[in-house]
Amino acid sequence: PITKESMEILEMVDTAWSAGAPFRRQTERSSRYYKGDQWKDKVVIKHRNGEKEVLTEEEYIESQGKPALKQNLIRPLVRNIIGQLRLSPYKSTVFARTADGQKAADMMTTALEGVHSMNNKNERDARLFETFLVSGFAAYNTGYKFDDKRKMPRPYYTEVGVSRYFQTVSASDVCGEDVDFCGDFFDTSLLDVKSMYA
Repeated sequence: PITKESMEILEMVDTAWSAGAPFRRQTERSSRYYKGDQWKDKVVIKHRNGEKEVLTEEEYIESQGKPALKQNLIRPLVRNIIGQLRLSPYKSTVFARTADGQKAADMMTTALEGVHSMNNKNERDARLFETFLVSGFAAYNTGYKFDDKRKMPRPYYTEVGVSRYFQTVSASDVCGEDVDFCGDFFDTSLLDVKSMYA
């Protein structure tokens, strides 16, 4: 049943999603630039006879008989930084506050290494960092996934795409302290939705 509370949540999601549209457009543009597609912004040309024509920047430059030259300075820099990260990945370590806690800290460090190994941390971190350098956005969705080999749930994390993410509109703290509402959209079947909420 549709309740007042569920409608309020839907309205908050709609507001947050709409507020993120300019950021998603800029991220898409930055991603195109990063991939070498640098002359696809639309421009409106007003001809002498008063007619208007919408062209891409590339079409406009080429219509003047000039080549639309491209020099991608962004990609080599980002690839270099990602390469540095891959060459010297960091190791997560748990430190004890007292000498008595060192054994537990060592056990937690080993468990954390196991979680990172199961989740292919080095590759995931490199990809997420690349996304961050291009868009300024990076987020993981964390949870548990059932491991068929071990017959038990295991910690799992995956990248949240900027094209699916929404959050509190007024949030501005870099650490996210003022984000009290966030989420991401995902595709699922009607059957799955019914099984979750029926």
